[in-house]
Amino acid sequence: MTSRRPLPTVRQIRAGAVGLAAGMLLVACAPSSVTPSATHSTANASNPFRVGRPLVIPHAGGDALFPENTLYAYEHSMAMGGDVIDADVRISADGVPIAMHDADVDRTTDGTGRVEDLTYAQLATLDAGYGFGDDGTHPFRGTGITVPTIESLLTAFPDVPVTLDLKDRRTAAVAPLCSLLHRLGRTDDVYVGTYTTEQVDQFRQLCPSLQTSGTDAERNEMRAARHGDPPSLARRPLVNHHQYTAGAGMLPITADHLDFLHRHDIAVLIWTVDDPQTMKALIELGVDGIYTRRPDVMLALLNSLTIRDDQTLCAPHGWLPTARQGIGRPDGRHRLRWSHSPGCASASNTQALLALPCGHERCGRTRSQRRRRPAT
Repeated sequence: MTSRRPLPTVRQIRAGAVGLAAGMLLVACAPSSVTPSATHSTANASNPFRVGRPLVIPHAGGDALFPENTLYAYEHSMAMGGDVIDADVRISADGVPIAMHDADVDRTTDGTGRVEDLTYAQLATLDAGYGFGDDGTHPFRGTGITVPTIESLLTAFPDVPVTLDLKDRRTAAVAPLCSLLHRLGRTDDVYVGTYTTEQVDQFRQLCPSLQTSGTDAERNEMRAARHGDPPSLARRPLVNHHQYTAGAGMLPITADHLDFLHRHDIAVLIWTVDDPQTMKALIELGVDGIYTRRPDVMLALLNSLTIRDDQTLCAPHGWLPTARQGIGRPDGRHRLRWSHSPGCASASNTQALLALPCGHERCGRTRSQRRRRPAT
């Protein structure tokens, strides 16, 4: 029987890592302290995604740093200072909601086949750290990382707000997820993104208190309400998502649009942003949260802007990319070099914004653009 390589613990990450502020490039701009816009500065108890400061939402657990949609990723990104659990959801052949982005398991695990054709018992045997890595370096293979159930995520983080993206577009996928959220009492702090009106209708029948994406008619109503016709919303969503497109030359939302949404107590969450300059612009605009594959970068930025003061902000595993390089893993064969230092330095007194070049091919690319594991 093959022995598993040991994984670093959360305690090791927090107590035996190097501060994120050290060893990184700094942008050529004056130190600053940012006060978000007035529409964002006050928390609202009725909306768990509006807390009075920008939420750090590690995308799929911080999938530029860790194997996506795994308990390992969530434990470590939350230990770094993440605020929200973000997971993709699919339903197994025996009706178990699991954390998985793709319709099949080929890209991220050592298995093959469609999720909906595999039982959870079969899915649980797969190596969910298998697909992480590039250039022949796969640091998480054989370390015991498995495909988690959504129940395991919600149980591990009972007090953390959650956004779930239901990738399974079958109407039959609604009931298992709804039943789980009801049983765990998580219909008040979990938001579910859906893709079809049929799924929305089904959720509202089975889980009327659960907040989900709206229907096409409701989105049209919101557009009309922005222009005063009608002046109010019949149904107010909890969250409004906006996609950021790198290189577009503009932010995904205007100040007027943001003000309208905040007047209706709708949280504005932007996905997916990895560069600190765009993060800073969105924070200054007053958005409520940012999905990022690089929670370490956003946390360091918030510290540099004095919005947060994470005295134990640390890099994963105690490893840090050097100034002239981007993301990588602590492996001598990898084309990106890493430095390591004992102790965990504070990033709260950083007096300039971090500017990490994105030298790793996972960064800034969609899953469909990444190389799939060749069939064997």
